[in-house]
Amino acid sequence: MKRPRRILIAALTATALVVAVAPSAATEGNLYPYGASIWSTSGQFGATVLPGPEWLVQGPALSPAADVNHWEMNWGCPVPGSEIAVVRFSALRTQAPSSMAIEVTGDRRVLWSEGDAAMPQSPAGGRAYSVGLPGGQCNVHLALRQVERRNQHARGYFIDGPGVLVRDVTAPGVALRALSGGWLNAGSRMRVEWTAADNFGADGMGPQRVVVAGQPRWSGAPGAGDHAVELPLDGLPDGTHAVAVEVDGDGTAGGAAHGTVHIDRTPPSASGATATAPGAPGVVAASWTAADDLSGVAAGALELNAAPDGSTAGAWTQVGPAGGAGPRSVSARAAGIADGLHAWRVRTTDVAGNTGVAAGAAGVVVDTTPPALEVHGGGAGWLRRAEIDLTVTDNLQSELGVGPVEIDVNAAADGGDGGIWLRRAASAGSAGRRVVPIDLSGLAAGRHAVRIVARNGGAFGASLAAERRVVLSVDAVRPSIARLTASAGADGQLAVAWTADDEHSGVAAARLQWRDGDAWRTLAATPSRDGADALSVDASALPPGERALRLVITDRAGNEATRGESVRLAAGATAAGAPDPAARLRSARLRVAVQGARAVRRDGRTLLVRRLTAGGAVRITGTLTDRGGQPIAGADVQARGHRGRVVARALTGARGGFALLARPLAGGPLRIGVPVGRELLPERPGADVRLDVRPRLSVAASATGVAVGGRVLFTGRITPAPRALGYGARKGVVLEWLDPIRRTWRPVVNARVRRDGTFAIPWSFAVGGLTHPMRVTVPTEVGWPLQQARSPVIRVRVS
Repeated sequence: MKRPRRILIAALTATALVVAVAPSAATEGNLYPYGASIWSTSGQFGATVLPGPEWLVQGPALSPAADVNHWEMNWGCPVPGSEIAVVRFSALRTQAPSSMAIEVTGDRRVLWSEGDAAMPQSPAGGRAYSVGLPGGQCNVHLALRQVERRNQHARGYFIDGPGVLVRDVTAPGVALRALSGGWLNAGSRMRVEWTAADNFGADGMGPQRVVVAGQPRWSGAPGAGDHAVELPLDGLPDGTHAVAVEVDGDGTAGGAAHGTVHIDRTPPSASGATATAPGAPGVVAASWTAADDLSGVAAGALELNAAPDGSTAGAWTQVGPAGGAGPRSVSARAAGIADGLHAWRVRTTDVAGNTGVAAGAAGVVVDTTPPALEVHGGGAGWLRRAEIDLTVTDNLQSELGVGPVEIDVNAAADGGDGGIWLRRAASAGSAGRRVVPIDLSGLAAGRHAVRIVARNGGAFGASLAAERRVVLSVDAVRPSIARLTASAGADGQLAVAWTADDEHSGVAAARLQWRDGDAWRTLAATPSRDGADALSVDASALPPGERALRLVITDRAGNEATRGESVRLAAGATAAGAPDPAARLRSARLRVAVQGARAVRRDGRTLLVRRLTAGGAVRITGTLTDRGGQPIAGADVQARGHRGRVVARALTGARGGFALLARPLAGGPLRIGVPVGRELLPERPGADVRLDVRPRLSVAASATGVAVGGRVLFTGRITPAPRALGYGARKGVVLEWLDPIRRTWRPVVNARVRRDGTFAIPWSFAVGGLTHPMRVTVPTEVGWPLQQARSPVIRVRVS
């Protein structure tokens, strides 16, 4: 500032002028410049405001000059939390020095003062002043003060650009308005909302940051006001973390607001998961232990897959909920789930919404269907021994098999169920047809109700069962023989008379036997009836002398009673060179017919061939006559099959006819004749008989859908078993695969059957995208008395 010397003509009045204090534009740091403020003059001085702004302060010669502030400008703090740090101005006097001083005061206390003698005088240039103030000043004056009361010459001063630097001493403020609550999972973003403020507005703030778990996650300079950001959770571990919103001050300390956020991206666990079928129809049960180390377990549930083959190809259905942490269990009906083997899993959810799935190690069975039970026939006629021919199947027999068949007989002899039920058989076995013998001992003769119960396999035997009833006519009481007489004539004829009765089933037949050493040999057999009966027998072939006889009476139930007698045969009654007692049978003619058989001529003889399945029956009829064509009545005709086992027997009737119902276990030649010692006579019947018996073969697969490399276990059973046939070596079976290109069956595994008839063949599939037809074949082998058998085709889908 440089001003020429000038003489003021007009004096200024003491009226105060007010000049607005305007802050400068935004600045760096915490010092803010403010310009001129309100000012005033005394009554002895006046002031003119010139552009700049610049004050020309003038006073006349005074006698005396008052010791007061003749010009002053006042500044206050513009905002709370600030202070005036520096007073800045330039000054120049126009006259000689005087007793005037320029001062800076705070709260009217002098902080700085300097006489005008130190002030440059025009025409010299003005001097710039910068007066630093102690802290805490908010009422500051810049003044021209008469320091003593005395006479003074006229004076003038230029005060140019008066202003102050205001220091910001308050840190910015920040407040959290909202922070994502609860537990956040992997699908969440963290939202932070805050408000930032400062006494100097945005200019009093520096950068702002959001810090989570010590990691800066966001930064910016949005200034004052309400702000919000959404942040990803990448890089943050699970757990509870501190959140800080930090706002830097511009030259001041910073401000911060704090909160916490909870993160859980780890699903809960379900350990020790097991599932069972407790036995109630359609009910499954599971147990597990649920745990979550962070937000905690909120819910858990057992889920079943709708696919009934144990795969996961179907939809998942919730069976029962069981929420919370720790040991959990559920037992519920699987509504809408079809019978079968089902994959299962435990699904648990934590408070954060994470879901964990624990797959079951093996399938669980859902079963609502009782077995199918069919009884073939009801035991017609009177019986002293009984067996029930039945078939048991179940829709889940490949997974569970079938349970035991229980047969109870009611003690009441009137065919009703008024008596107590007596357990007389319990037969365990595989699904299919079987014959179960029944113990009838101790039952009163009469009609008895028989209850047959077949149960499901596995745990469902107690709740899923099928029942059928039949009535058996039981007679275990032997007939009675009240009288027996025998007499021999000179012509070798032996006359026998008797009286026999049976009060239940009735007398059916009589056999007359003579004792030959230690053996009893049959002389004649004839149908009989209750009451008196008789027969005449040619005894000329018997040795002369005293002979022991016995009469065997059989009732319709097969019970036998015997009574002995002796007779003396005259020596002349036996012709010289009497034939062997078996000579008549050796030369006899035996004609047979086999129902359903085909006739084949082989080596000049007729061979009757009949095919059937093991367990099936074949009816054989025929007649036995002597060489002269006379019927041989009362002969014991037997059918002997594999290993000489007797498979059927019957007595010839009055006309020599007989009917055999054979149930062979094995195939091969069937010899038919009358046993004499170890022989069957006649040695060569009219036709040979051969039975071709095919075994029963059941096969199941552990799964019909697997992934590439998956293993399927093919299990099954052959009936009859090798043990029942006396087959010592383990029988071979072959797992076969249908070649899709050549359309031929190819063997893939040769396996062995256990002696009880069961087998298990594992096979892994290496080719995917196909459905593989598989079957099991039982081939013929040397010593194996059964025909070849093949199972139904099982199709396995490999994905």
